[in-house]
This record gives sequence, structure tokens and C-alpha cells, in this order.
Amino acid sequence: MPGEASALLDVRVLPGQRDAVLTRIAELAGAAVTLEIEDEVEAVEAAFDAPIVEAVRRYLPHLIDLVLKEKMNPGKVLDQILPLEQVAEGYRIMDERRAIKTLLTL
Repeated sequence: MPGEASALLDVRVLPGQRDAVLTRIAELAGAAVTLEIEDEVEAVEAAFDAPIVEAVRRYLPHLIDLVLKEKMNPGKVLDQILPLEQVAEGYRIMDERRAIKTLLTL
């Protein structure tokens, strides 16, 4: 057994949920684990008439069309969904190359 290990979590949270998510990750990791934040960008909310929302609305039908015509497979990127409590399993699956990206749900 190695004396030291590390893991990199790519976590995206909804606005206002940062502290709750970090608290839950710390609970699951345990007291012996040190959490370090390498990079953090605050989640933002956008009004339904914001330019980014309009851009998504314009492009989404094209993406859906590509998926329906089987020209694009969104599952190739996000191919595993697990509850947050199974974070270790998610990383094991990715480490074993059985998943490309795991989505953790609360």
C-alpha cells in the first residue's frame, strides 16, 4: 500500500452550493485527507434572456439533431453517473479506463 495518494476532482456546483458540496466531499474523504483547491471559478446565474442562454437556445437544436442522427454521441464524454458517496468508485472506474468522465450527483 502506498504511503501517499492524490486525486484530482473536477467539481462543478450550482450557485450558492459551494460550501455544502465542499463540506460533503470533506465528510466523505475523512479527517486524514487534506483538500486543496487548485483553481476555482465562481458559479454564475444567468437570466433566461442573457446572451449565453440565447446562444444555447440557438445551438441546442443542432446538437440534438446530431445526436438523433447518431453523428454525435454525448455518452462518449460523460459515460458514468454515480452518487457523490461513490466518488472513490468513480475514480477507480476512470483509472481502469472503463469510463472517460464520471458525473457525481448529490
